Amino acid sequence: TTFLEKTSGLFTLEWFAKTSGTYNLTVRLNGNEIWGSPYIVVVLPGEMVSVNTQTYGTGKDLATAGLPASFLIQIRDQFDNPTNPAESSGATKFYAYLESQGLTEKSAISPSCRENVTCS
Repeated sequence: TTFLEKTSGLFTLEWFAKTSGTYNLTVRLNGNEIWGSPYIVVVLPGEMVSVNTQTYGTGKDLATAGLPASFLIQIRDQFDNPTNPAESSGATKFYAYLESQGLTEKSAISPSCRENVTCS
């Protein structure tokens, strides 16, 4: 947390959070809370990062011919916070490649996302 004085009596507070969530921000002057403090601050996740995105479920490891297979994809930001593609500035498009002995099948996947930002 850094306080920077802009002009006489006017300060800018700069702070940095890595974990998304809801926080209480308390500001004190000489040990006493200023008017309105504490403030409720919502820290949103950052942009999606593919290297932190995780998959869960058996469909990524095992399938039966003629039957659908599925698994979950949980998108995360650079600080490993779950991220909702609906809140992202860019389009979210997944591709799945099924390969075996020189045969490749590519499928575009439109994710079905739930509130807990786990997409299937």
